[in-house]
Amino acid sequence: MNENHSCKTVSKLKTIIQNNKIVILKLSADWCEPCKLVEPLFIQAAKNVKYNINKLPANIPKPTIQFLSIDIDDLCEDVGIKWGQHLNCTGVPMFIIFFNGKTFDTVIGGDMEKVNNIIEELIQQSLP
Repeated sequence: MNENHSCKTVSKLKTIIQNNKIVILKLSADWCEPCKLVEPLFIQAAKNVKYNINKLPANIPKPTIQFLSIDIDDLCEDVGIKWGQHLNCTGVPMFIIFFNGKTFDTVIGGDMEKVNNIIEELIQQSLP
């Protein structure tokens, strides 16, 4: 499980999504107060997931999980538009959860409980 707080290109994002079972992408902005409030909760969620995945018995395959944060005002270096526009962001914070390389769910707003419940559901689906 990795926590990566930057992604500069769409091709890198696509690679991350395709190479991990679960990807939690947080879209935020420097000017967004709710985004600042949710950031420590997002970091804690990543730590909790890592801790719980590492507690699984050695004989159980562990799903690959990646947590990403992207600022909607940053430029996608390989396509020349802002991330918010490229990802059709309609509000921040916004969470896009990918499962098996496809968009599974989107949460707009700072409802980390909902995000955590989705993550837990996907981890359970990933286990044998």
